[in-house]
Amino acid sequence: MKPAMIRLLEAEDAPAVLALRHAGLVDSPMSFGAAPETDQFQSEDAVRAYLSGAPENVLFGAFDLQGETEGALVGLIGMVRGRHSKVQHRAMVWGMYVAPDARKQGLGRALIEATADHAAELGADFLDLAVSEVSTAAHKLYERAGFFEYGRHPAGIRHQECRTVEILMTRKL
Repeated sequence: MKPAMIRLLEAEDAPAVLALRHAGLVDSPMSFGAAPETDQFQSEDAVRAYLSGAPENVLFGAFDLQGETEGALVGLIGMVRGRHSKVQHRAMVWGMYVAPDARKQGLGRALIEATADHAAELGADFLDLAVSEVSTAAHKLYERAGFFEYGRHPAGIRHQECRTVEILMTRKL
């Protein structure tokens, strides 16, 4: 694994989050339900507000600790836990992205494990996610991390004239 630091992101990380999130949405449009022009993070203020919120809505980041990008945010993963008592046993991953130059270094797995640990600390029993069928590397990563498929949405993501299946996955914590 490439030397990296995984941590909860804070308000001062907003500029880096905004830049990496935008890069992910542009780089992999069929992998995300959001699009750059409609994403919840349209400004640093929106990111700061999210990062200053409840511990049930968090972003973890992976920071490179060596090389040309030392200190740079190179990976993101979001997690939200259900607000209502009947669904608080579940948390959901969203917005997972690792910059292309930082892939295949173990950062995705480290981000998933940090998120799973956080969800378990909050009392969640399951960690859920949806992955685009075209995101084969991400799908394999999630399987290696203990997620299993429980369903499919046949047209889960539509971008312009393209549609792709969303694979619904869960992991027992």
